[in-house]
Amino acid sequence: LDFAFARAMADGAAPPPPPPPAPARASLDNLATAHRYERSFEDLEALANGASGTTLRSNISRARQRAKDLRVFEYDTDHRGVRITSSARLFSMRATHREIGCTSTSLALFLNAAAQLGGLALALALASLYSLVVNVSDNQFTSTYVVSGTTAAGAATNVTCSRPYTTHGPVLRSSQGSRCAIADLESFFNCPMTCVVDSNVAFETSEPCETHYPCQLKDVLTNAQYAKCCTEVLENTATSTPKEFQGIQTVVTIMFLLFEFFYTRNQQQTATSIISATVTAGDYSVYVDGFGKGNVWSRREVADFFAHYGEVVSVCHLTNTHTIVMLERKIQTLLNIRTELETRMLDEYEQREKSSRLGFLREWLFRIIVLRGMKANEESIDNIERKIALAKREIAKFDGDKSKSVHLGMAVVTFNYEQHATNCCDDHESDNWERLSRFFTGRYPPDFRGRKLLVRRAPEPSDINWQHLRARRSKSRVIMWEVASYLTLGAALTVGGIVQYYFERMRFVELAAINQEVALTSAASFASQVHLQLMTAGASVVTVFINYVLDSLTIFLTSRETHITKTDANNVLLIKITVVQLLNYVVVPILTNRCSTQVDGACNWYTPGGLIEFAFYLQLFNILALPVRMMQLGNKFFTYVLAPRARTFWLQEKMYEPKEFDLSRQYSELLKIIGLAAIYGPALPVSYALAVIGIVVFYWCNKYSGLRMTKPPPKLHHSVFGVKVAIRIISLLQILFGCFVFYKFDSDVTVTLWVNLGIWTFALMPIRRLMGFWRPPELAAQSTGNVSFVNNAGLCDSHGRLRSMLDRKSVVEMPELRENEVETVPESRSEAVQKAFMARMYKCLPNELHKGRLDLYHPPVPTHAAPKQLEAILKQYEPFEEVIPANPYYLPGQLEQTGGKYTEEPSKHAKSAKMKLDILQSFNRRRVAMETQSGDDDA
Repeated sequence: LDFAFARAMADGAAPPPPPPPAPARASLDNLATAHRYERSFEDLEALANGASGTTLRSNISRARQRAKDLRVFEYDTDHRGVRITSSARLFSMRATHREIGCTSTSLALFLNAAAQLGGLALALALASLYSLVVNVSDNQFTSTYVVSGTTAAGAATNVTCSRPYTTHGPVLRSSQGSRCAIADLESFFNCPMTCVVDSNVAFETSEPCETHYPCQLKDVLTNAQYAKCCTEVLENTATSTPKEFQGIQTVVTIMFLLFEFFYTRNQQQTATSIISATVTAGDYSVYVDGFGKGNVWSRREVADFFAHYGEVVSVCHLTNTHTIVMLERKIQTLLNIRTELETRMLDEYEQREKSSRLGFLREWLFRIIVLRGMKANEESIDNIERKIALAKREIAKFDGDKSKSVHLGMAVVTFNYEQHATNCCDDHESDNWERLSRFFTGRYPPDFRGRKLLVRRAPEPSDINWQHLRARRSKSRVIMWEVASYLTLGAALTVGGIVQYYFERMRFVELAAINQEVALTSAASFASQVHLQLMTAGASVVTVFINYVLDSLTIFLTSRETHITKTDANNVLLIKITVVQLLNYVVVPILTNRCSTQVDGACNWYTPGGLIEFAFYLQLFNILALPVRMMQLGNKFFTYVLAPRARTFWLQEKMYEPKEFDLSRQYSELLKIIGLAAIYGPALPVSYALAVIGIVVFYWCNKYSGLRMTKPPPKLHHSVFGVKVAIRIISLLQILFGCFVFYKFDSDVTVTLWVNLGIWTFALMPIRRLMGFWRPPELAAQSTGNVSFVNNAGLCDSHGRLRSMLDRKSVVEMPELRENEVETVPESRSEAVQKAFMARMYKCLPNELHKGRLDLYHPPVPTHAAPKQLEAILKQYEPFEEVIPANPYYLPGQLEQTGGKYTEEPSKHAKSAKMKLDILQSFNRRRVAMETQSGDDDA
């Protein structure tokens, strides 16, 4: 239908002869007017059937260009704060966090967090500088020891013998063990000692060092040598913690406490400055919980309730969309593979490539990895068709009277003005803490049909975790699954720790044997060195493999949990990964290389190849590996080796598509750097300096990766919950390991332990929330400037006109999307369906979708659903036909400043207030003038 035909129908005249059949592209363009003329999505079915025989061939240059267009770009913004997409350009590496935040808030806040943790590491390095200097200056490691005995004549003799091996290096000299001040941690291998020959053994005065070996070397001594061995006695048998440890430990704990406070405030201030400079859908929306699972409240009923706070544009019920999202991804993947196999059958590609060995290898890898082992034949295609049909039948179950779609008891309500959303949040409880405060204040907010609601500012549309929304929303089932998830992860950690402990213990025993061999012969045999290297390499490989398995298991279990927003999922995941990595890299090595509580000189923590050198090189290699991890070698393998083998464009484009910046993984890497430094810091102060270097390298590697190599992360909430919890865990581990592991042998350390635990416990007190009971924060509109949502979103009414006033400058100046210089690519069916769906959502023409608009709340479009189902989904999430007008009548218990006249357009209320202020000022001026005149008359 063209526009002339539509106007004839609207005027009631006889319709003109139907136009000739148009190609599929024209059919898509007409979908923009489907709402106006009560058209449906049937045209998309015709498009799918008509395009089944067409295939878009691969094109590397176009695929790479489209992949580059997905990176983070810097944009200019119009006077509304909405970006002008035609001004896209790459960021400078010197761009500030606020500048980056205008495009990617989450990336900017991550870089800001990295900079702040770098400042913390620098402060910790300065605090531990005194210990580092004293360790180096008071180094007691020695390359000699004294052999003492009694000669045959009865004369006491002392002979100084040299140790024919390296006793220490720069790393050990900087450690706390260099002072040889704690007898329990000293080693006969490098600390001062006297080797006493038994009085029953004749002391050899000619060659005492080659005759009287330390008895500790009994495993490598012959029987004759062992009969003449001497007993080692450490010169320092006292057990005293370094005098500065208690003070530095307390300072470090206070620094963690202050960092947590200032980090929270700084992140909120940074987020506020970024958010206030941009306009998003979240500025107008509130997230509501408490409707009850399986509720049947209509969108209009919910809107009428919240209309008591202001005009309502849309209500979005959250349903169990997990299955639909995952099935849609599965169908799209299978379709790409099917099209690729069909193309290969036409080209007989595999037959032509057998002549080249390298080409054959790359083709084999492509078939195994990308095509999932499927061969280009009819059997594989039929198998794919069956899987696609089965997935479509599963999607269809979410439509109709017996639909599997269930309301989860949550909804997102979008107001027309930000101030109304703010008033709604101010009137309701946002969490259980505020609900507890109502018990003390005695005021309870309005309820919805007898249900108590929790209302807070809504997450951004990109933050809604649609793939996590499952039907098991009941509290008991959610708690049961989370408990099962943690128990599974704990069992995996236990098994992995046992395996890692076994390999580390083998390495420890081999190291002890080689130390004895070196002490006896001044050099280890070639076979022993090779054996130790193999054991070390094997233990390292096992550690890396176990860490990879635990990380993968953590990600899988977290994906099975129910997290409404990606922010919550990100916080939980980064805490789990951080804890798993710290347990894997810290706890297991310390338990494996444990020292006894007796002064036996057998502790090898501070010997070459011991625990302390292991900790140093672990942190150093972690820093050196940062640039390598940033290179994303796995993605490079796909883009440079496998992607050129694709025969169809859509599969090739998918393979060239850059990965999304992984916030949870990068946050956990950042916290691992500071965690390793904090835990090993009491024994190795140079760890803090390594952390400073590591965070600097980490910051610039991730800034380059985020601005040049990856897709921007979704816009998450500026919540600092995950980082705060991880920092608290690291601070607690730092206290416990310092007092119970590295200095557990000193009774005076008990005071330090309890003082630091008291400081750490103080950080757990919710001071801000307790203050909020008596001083609630004043909420106010921040970024929208009292411009309506329909104005900023560019919504159209049922007649195709913009809902906002046509003479508004902000509507006229909506910028167009940036046009690429490369050849345009025809739309795939999924892109066409999504474009048509969004045109229906915004009630505009498809070519107007590229104008600056705010996002709407809706799940990913199931582009392979039936037309009837698409229509039903559209009705669930599209804005109302007309804005639900505000209801000025108060609800029972509603605050005065959130209803009544405050439901009017904020600009009108501001004008009214300004008018009253002007009248008052005028009255005051007149009164002052009259008093002045009266005084002059009296004079």
